[in-house]
Amino acid sequence: MNDYVSDLWRLTRFSYWPLAERLKLAVSTSARFIERFEDAAITHARARGYDGIVCGHIHRANLRRAGGVVYCNTGVWVESCSALIEDANGELRLWRLGRARREHSKLARALLADPA
Repeated sequence: MNDYVSDLWRLTRFSYWPLAERLKLAVSTSARFIERFEDAAITHARARGYDGIVCGHIHRANLRRAGGVVYCNTGVWVESCSALIEDANGELRLWRLGRARREHSKLARALLADPA
């Protein structure tokens, strides 16, 4: 069904809308599982003294700071068409296919490590 909806969006020239991701997040048990996962990852990183943690494939792309830790999740490319990028200024961004540059999630110059 996700492929069918994606084809319809493409034909109408609307931005990509991740049906599978939206459905999973609409189910409260899935949403709670994802929130618990994010909290556990942040707690794990903080307990070990890390500045941040990068995860993927948990079905919700996210970039946020919590408790002094940067939480980055790339999402699932085939569902959310999202990726984590670092721009030339060293800023982390959550990029989503089809969204205007101004809509990208941005974490202001909070690098996980010094630029190489």
